[in-house]
Amino acid sequence: MNDDSYDWVLAPHMIETSYLYLKASELMWSHSISISIANAALALEILLKSFNCKVVSNNGLTNEKYQFNAKALNKKENAHDLVYLFNALPTSIKHKFSSDFSMILIEKYRHTFIESRYIYEKNAITGGTTALMDMTTRLLKKTISIYLERGCTDQWIKNYPDV
Repeated sequence: MNDDSYDWVLAPHMIETSYLYLKASELMWSHSISISIANAALALEILLKSFNCKVVSNNGLTNEKYQFNAKALNKKENAHDLVYLFNALPTSIKHKFSSDFSMILIEKYRHTFIESRYIYEKNAITGGTTALMDMTTRLLKKTISIYLERGCTDQWIKNYPDV
C-alpha cells in the first residue's frame, strides 16, 4: 500500500486499531473517566504514529503489521509523547489536521498514556472532559478522508463509519 509520491505509507490496520481504542474510550466514559482518557490518548498515539511507520509483514492484507519509525523523533524524545508525535508528522498531514487540532489539548494530555494508564498509581489522572476523545474522533475521520483521497482499497477504511 506504499505510494512513492507520498512521504508516508498507508497503514489502515493502525487506523482501525486507533478506532478500536477510541471506541473503548467512549464505552468506558460512564464507568471510568481515567481509563477512558487513557484509551483516547492511546488511540491518538496510534493515529499519529501511523504517519511514520513502515509495513513489516502481511503487506496488503487485512492484518498488515507495522513498525513505528523511531528515527522520526529526536534521540531523547519519548515515542509515547503526543507533542513529539505530532511534531514528527509530515508537513502535509499537519496542515490537513490544523483545523481539527488543539496543541493546547495535546500539551495537557501529552504524557497520559505514560503516566495514567494505571489508574491506581499516585499521579494518574482522576478526571477530565471528553475533549481529547472528541479531537481524536475528528482526526480519525480526517485521516480516513485522506486515505480515501489517496485511493486506499482497505475494506475497513472504505466501509467507515459503517464498521
